[in-house]
Amino acid sequence: LAHARGVVGDWFGQMLDRYEAGASVQHGIPTPWKDFNDVTGGLQPGELYVLAGRPSMGKSIAGMELGFFNALRGSRTGIFSIEMRGKAIVHRQVSAMAEVDFKRSKKPWTLTDGEWTKISNATSRLRAAPTFIDDQAGLTARQIVARAKREHLREPLTLLVIDHLHEMKRTARTSSDLVIEIGDDTRMLKQLAKDMNIPVVV
Repeated sequence: LAHARGVVGDWFGQMLDRYEAGASVQHGIPTPWKDFNDVTGGLQPGELYVLAGRPSMGKSIAGMELGFFNALRGSRTGIFSIEMRGKAIVHRQVSAMAEVDFKRSKKPWTLTDGEWTKISNATSRLRAAPTFIDDQAGLTARQIVARAKREHLREPLTLLVIDHLHEMKRTARTSSDLVIEIGDDTRMLKQLAKDMNIPVVV
């Protein structure tokens, strides 16, 4: 009963905060997308979010944009990139922040002095952002959970981004076994969000 009173009190306190804040996002972590924030109030602690879509539709880019948006606001963010190496992630993010064409940035000798200045400034901002990146390939969901909890104990995270679900290491040999295993992994990540009390985005 005492626990129930505490939960009710916390909920009502958040309601009052949201009332006083009006339409601004106060009860969740803001995203770079205003329409999403307006509808959801931001990403909620303890919730698992799944970004889904066809191949090459920008799921990874959206996930990384979300993670670095949070980190650049000073909130510590964890990123697990099972598919892409950490340096590749940083390269894409710096190019986006500097507004320098990604393909051109692969040929730095072609960049202008102005573009170099923008890249240098973006690099400094990103270096200062509190971000934890784990780019170890072939991790299982259980390994990701263990590493995330260890990192959270070392210094609390406010958001965790995992890219991506289908790249996690599995033992399934048939399609039906794969469905079951993906379901188990998803439940494990949902429990991770609850245990750490932060949003987890996959």
